[in-house]
Amino acid sequence: MVAKTAYSLSLLYGRMNMGEKAVEFAKLNLNNQETSNTLDRAYLVLGDAYYKTALYDSASIYLNKSLCSEDEYTKAGAYMRLADIAKKQGKLETALEMERKYSFYLNRVQQKQQNVAIVTTEKNIIIQRKQLEYKANLNQFYYYMITGIAIFLSLFFILWKKHRKEKSNFEQKEIELNKKLEDLLQQKNEQINLLQEEIARHNNNQAERDSLKEELHRLKTERQALLNESYEHSEVHVKMKRIIQAYKKTDKSSEHFNEEDWKQLIAETDVRWNNITIRLAAKYPLSQDEICLCCLHLTDIPTSHFRYLMECSRDAIYKKGKRILEQKMKCTDKSISLRDFLEQFLLK
Repeated sequence: MVAKTAYSLSLLYGRMNMGEKAVEFAKLNLNNQETSNTLDRAYLVLGDAYYKTALYDSASIYLNKSLCSEDEYTKAGAYMRLADIAKKQGKLETALEMERKYSFYLNRVQQKQQNVAIVTTEKNIIIQRKQLEYKANLNQFYYYMITGIAIFLSLFFILWKKHRKEKSNFEQKEIELNKKLEDLLQQKNEQINLLQEEIARHNNNQAERDSLKEELHRLKTERQALLNESYEHSEVHVKMKRIIQAYKKTDKSSEHFNEEDWKQLIAETDVRWNNITIRLAAKYPLSQDEICLCCLHLTDIPTSHFRYLMECSRDAIYKKGKRILEQKMKCTDKSISLRDFLEQFLLK
């Protein structure tokens, strides 16, 4: 830091024709050189300072020392001052020799500067070319990106419309199927009612009564099949299947079985199994939660999947079923499950 400051002050005082100050700071610059790389330049500065104070012998000593430098600019500066000193001392031949060397190194410096300028220009041209290429590639990237996004959005819109159409068609088919099932159920119920009246009228004809009872059993079987099919297409059954499938795939579901869903399940179970929840509640002191568990046992859903709908552990469901059997239904047979008990209850 001291060397750089002294170097700058020496040059400044030299330009102001304050030779003694220039020499003072040139010496300070020389004494504080830490590396040999800048030592030759320091000799040149001190020699130049002595030159400006007309101490030509001292100036020549330091200027000649600076000629050891590999820097052609330093050599050119030294030969220029040595040529001036030779002229002032009347050494014309020496002055001419110094001027020739000065011109030689000056040309070398100028040539290098030109080469540097050419290289710099070429670099700038390359940089500009690369920038143009980058802009062109960037524009191309934006074009492909925008085109890709447009294609993706178009495909998404087409698929979304197709999905909506398919969903609408599916819902329409479900509505038509449910209406058809309701009509068939109504027909079966009417046929069963008529047949029961017919059986009552043939009270004295056992053969006719047996034939009519067989027909009644067939109609009830067909009605039960229709009820089962109607249940499988019901909204509550479809939602249960969705929730179970979601848990099986990702161990979670965005849908949950709420209070309205449980009410719907109870209503569907009563329609399907001849008001079984009403009969159960009338005979056993079951809570609403226990009725819901009984309804699940009357579905085709495996017991291991109940936890997805009731949002509790399998162990909790097992214990609840056991408590219903033992405490509420007073069943002492350990081999009978709640599902078995309910199926037997349906036959009563």
